Amino acid sequence: TGLIAPKDVAAAWVSERLPAEHRPLICKARAAYLGSEDDDLAMRVEETAAFVRYAKATIERILR
Repeated sequence: TGLIAPKDVAAAWVSERLPAEHRPLICKARAAYLGSEDDDLAMRVEETAAFVRYAKATIERILR
């Protein structure tokens, strides 16, 4: 769109486009950002690592 979106809007947008296994993490992060849930993301090490691997692989594939 050429516009910079707020974090919560970007998280909602990307969560609709992610594989199902990564959606809960992004939805949880969005809810924590908005203050509607506790931020326990530091405890979700494996989920976060899996998402980072997915995002990195996706970006690398796009840039090839």
